Amino acid sequence: MKLVVNNINDISLSNILIHRNKIFYLINDIKFNGLSFAHQKNMILNGTRYIINFGQCEKIKKLNELFKQNHRSFLKDNGPPYIEVIKNNATETVFNDMEDNIIIHFKSINDNNYPRIHILPWIVPN
Repeated sequence: MKLVVNNINDISLSNILIHRNKIFYLINDIKFNGLSFAHQKNMILNGTRYIINFGQCEKIKKLNELFKQNHRSFLKDNGPPYIEVIKNNATETVFNDMEDNIIIHFKSINDNNYPRIHILPWIVPN
């Protein structure tokens, strides 16, 4: 089961669990696969990657600090925090859609000890 939180500020860092390199979000007795939250689509094309800017979001910095305890940092911090995602068909579709938001999804820890981050299209149910 996947839960998408509307705002990263609604996430409780104490509810994040990493077990066998998989990321889970716990609410009461329910374990959700991964950690997903909506974010304004601040995507900039930079060669073969997209830069997603988080502005002055303190919660993303705290989430990064949580991951840095046992894994590598996922944020680039040359100024405002941002992440880079590889340009492929899926990310290009998200970049070109007309939505104002995207979903940032932390799924697992990869072989290089970085959190595996996916961007997904924001799909509002009818």
